[in-house]
Amino acid sequence: NLMASSQNGGAGLSPANIIAFTFTEKAAAELKQRVLDRCREQHPGIAGLAEMYIGTIHGYCLNLLRSEVPNFLKYDVLNEVQQILLVNRNSAKSGLTTTSTLNGQKLRRYSDTPLYIQAMSVLRETDINKSILKNLSIWNGLEQYEALLHEKSFFDYSAIISEATRCLEKDKSLKLKLSSRIKVVIVDEYQDVNPIQERLVNALHTLGAAIRVVGDDDQTIYQWRGSDVQNILQFTNRYSNVKTIKLEENFRSSEGVVDVARVIIEKNSDRLQKKMISADGQDYESGDIVALQLSDIAAEARYIAKTCKALHGTIIRERTSTRAISWSDMAVLIRV
Repeated sequence: NLMASSQNGGAGLSPANIIAFTFTEKAAAELKQRVLDRCREQHPGIAGLAEMYIGTIHGYCLNLLRSEVPNFLKYDVLNEVQQILLVNRNSAKSGLTTTSTLNGQKLRRYSDTPLYIQAMSVLRETDINKSILKNLSIWNGLEQYEALLHEKSFFDYSAIISEATRCLEKDKSLKLKLSSRIKVVIVDEYQDVNPIQERLVNALHTLGAAIRVVGDDDQTIYQWRGSDVQNILQFTNRYSNVKTIKLEENFRSSEGVVDVARVIIEKNSDRLQKKMISADGQDYESGDIVALQLSDIAAEARYIAKTCKALHGTIIRERTSTRAISWSDMAVLIRV
């Protein structure tokens, strides 16, 4: 009902008052359709929800900068290849060849460019101790790199959200305009947001928007990309009047998978207390999950191949229908 117009319920909200952040564009497309379907159930005459933003945080930030901040109207977005070319062609101006490693070795074009670009992203997307970095060449490199982006009127992936966050925190006219428009911000996969994304969410909350987050701290898998599980673990400490609703039913996995996962994950001490419960979305029989210690790699490979052959074509139940297991249903995970 929150998505309906103010004349038809929706707690006095219109679609334009709501922002829903998803982790991927694919998830956004699925959510848009689900929201539209639910709204049409309650309000059959509704034509669409074009004014409601459902998409990634980066997509929202890009739209915000281009539509609300005149200085960024003509900025282009660099893809990965274009970003590498820009740094290599402007190796000194970008700060690449003026930056040194901790042992004093100067960074080099081409070979060190990907590492340098990664460092530029880390410095803008994570919480850093500026007092430690201020005497290091990489800090000066960041200033040079950002100046180059502005000179060429370019955004890279990290600049989109960092610039939008700065504007939300400092641009008084923009804050005033958005405070009258944005009433609710919904964040999906909240356990995977990084510090700069959380700063953006908090900035929107400071404008008066209520925050709704959905996530599972047990499923944080993007730490290597900057996600910070403390965002969800400490949510109740950072925001007031928090209401927690536990969604403990697992509709995707069998009882066996859920039971094994629960036994393992409950050994983590720093986690939100909850208990996974299988909704019996798949059949489960004793022996579906096996733990083995084999003598060598070849024996392990033979066992996996034999098991795959035996499973291929086996009939399984999914929701209300049955089907045969195909090769594409199988995956082998290894730790390198």
